[in-house]
Amino acid sequence: MGLGQTIRKFADRAKDKIRPEQAERGVDQVADRVNRATGGEHTSKVDKARQKAKEATGKYFQGRK
Repeated sequence: MGLGQTIRKFADRAKDKIRPEQAERGVDQVADRVNRATGGEHTSKVDKARQKAKEATGKYFQGRK
C-alpha cells in the first residue's frame, strides 16, 4: 500500500468523526506554522497550498455540512 492510499484510508476513517470546519482550521494551523518556521520567506507559496488544501477539503466533505 502506497503513502497516498494510506492517507486516503485514514481520511476515510476520519470523515465521519471530523467536521469540515475542523479540517479547514487544521489547514490554517499548519500553514501558519510553516510560515513561522520559514520566517515568512515562502508566504505566497504557502498561501497557494493553503487555498488548494481548502478546496480539496471542500470537495472531500461536499454535501456533509
